[in-house]
Amino acid sequence: MGWLEPNLKNPGYTKTQRHAHWWVTALVAGQYLGQNALVAATQRMDAFSTPSFADFLITSYHSLAGLAILVVLVWRWQLRRKNPVLAAGGMQNKSWAVLARAWHLSLYLALVGMALTGVASYYTDITAATQFHAVGKWVLGTLVIGHVLAGLVHWLVFRDQVLQGMLGISRDADTIRSSD
Repeated sequence: MGWLEPNLKNPGYTKTQRHAHWWVTALVAGQYLGQNALVAATQRMDAFSTPSFADFLITSYHSLAGLAILVVLVWRWQLRRKNPVLAAGGMQNKSWAVLARAWHLSLYLALVGMALTGVASYYTDITAATQFHAVGKWVLGTLVIGHVLAGLVHWLVFRDQVLQGMLGISRDADTIRSSD
């Protein structure tokens, strides 16, 4: 028992865990989709001392969405500690389990890092935070793409219920839990 094999009563994701996962997904997607508008607004704000109302809204949305990601992420992490899930969907291969845990931990750390460096970059003059935030978006993007590809590998190669479980469409009682 422990990091790779938590003591599980029911190994699947709860409905609330799945919802929190997709809320973070939607918020992160919004951050990436709004990136060009944010860069343009920030450049305009750097050039002029008084931001336009639109620039204020764009930068405020980005900041609030970053905060929302952090809050939902911490909440989801607590849900996961309360209701652990099997690494790599319960696959028997320990290497896959280690990789799955490490990838999930990297995703969490990248998301937290992006939120914290975003705050530090926007509200302070810490240059390192701005640089980390700029590089971090590529690291996070790579981790997200790998996460999506892993879901597809579970579905297409391993033919298990991991992807269906996260989508909430599996009929496997061990993968889907309705209560928290």
